[in-house]
Amino acid sequence: MQIIKEIDFVGEYYLPKDCFTEYGYYIEKYEKELLLNLFGATQYALFVADLTVVDPIQPQDAVYLSAFDPFDIDDNNCVRSSEGIKKMLIQYIYFHLQRDWINHSTNAGVMRMNSDNSSNLGYKGYNLVESYNDSIKNYKSIQWFLCENEADYEDLNTQYKDFISGI
Repeated sequence: MQIIKEIDFVGEYYLPKDCFTEYGYYIEKYEKELLLNLFGATQYALFVADLTVVDPIQPQDAVYLSAFDPFDIDDNNCVRSSEGIKKMLIQYIYFHLQRDWINHSTNAGVMRMNSDNSSNLGYKGYNLVESYNDSIKNYKSIQWFLCENEADYEDLNTQYKDFISGI
């Protein structure tokens, strides 16, 4: 069950919609990858089983909803902030889509698109690194929340992720 839909890519994470572009593969692959890393296999299965079947797709149980929704929590001398699991997934999937669009596989091999009227901006031209790092910032906040409330997430097996520099 996919939490993210193609229509969720708006604003800062806008993706063009045309009849030639298929986002479903990326959404399915990278949504599952990131959630598996966040929860671990057993807890991920419990999380997915708790999702509603109608839009908007979100958890029903308050335990999962508290991690799913955005939050700002005071933690000693820090404030832990998350834009929510949905935004984290949008940022992560956007990163993978934009990264792969730079080069395309063809019958002649991997090619970089070229146009008479425009040129490629490279990795820094369209917030590629920022979108990944924003997703990881949210990931780390949600991960902290899950670990702080480990009694509610007994089968948690969260995995470490870190920021990228883009250099």
